[in-house]
Amino acid sequence: MSRSFDNHERMSHAFELHCRGLGQKEIIGILSEHYKAPSPRTLNYWIKRFKAVGPEELKLEPVSYTHLRAHQTDSSLLCRLLLEKKTRGGGGGGG
Repeated sequence: MSRSFDNHERMSHAFELHCRGLGQKEIIGILSEHYKAPSPRTLNYWIKRFKAVGPEELKLEPVSYTHLRAHQTDSSLLCRLLLEKKTRGGGGGGG
């Protein structure tokens, strides 16, 4: 059986969360808020595939933080803000 890479945004989002240290259940939970969540088996397959791709295949070039933010989607903004809040330990208080 062959799995296609038909939803690049969803897979990219999943790998970004994985790289930030989130576990499988957390990733599926976050993805389910924005997309149809993948099964644990599919998520593991995506991560395995991403890890197998080398930088020469991706043709990665450095970009500025401003460039990254300019292409940020609403869902990735929300995800980033939630992850930053989690990383800071909750986030009550001043701003």
